Amino acid sequence: MDLKELLLSRGKTTRQAGVSKNLVIDLIHGRRSPGPTAIRKLAEALEVGTEVVYAACQESVRRASAGGEASQQGTGDAQAQPAEQGG
Repeated sequence: MDLKELLLSRGKTTRQAGVSKNLVIDLIHGRRSPGPTAIRKLAEALEVGTEVVYAACQESVRRASAGGEASQQGTGDAQAQPAEQGG
């Protein structure tokens, strides 16, 4: 379960996650790693253990790294790929 799935399963929005919305979005897309304080605040807001939050963030990074376009739909990366192959 990645961070987005964890938020949804707990019925929370990015604004209700206990940290800044921008941080949550970056964590969901695997662009940042959470520090100890962020992990603790997320865990408190989501009412789960810190290990659950850490694992969810790790899964978000894994999916972003492995999935490329699949995990980042609508980004410039997904659109740039076909142009490079065609040229």
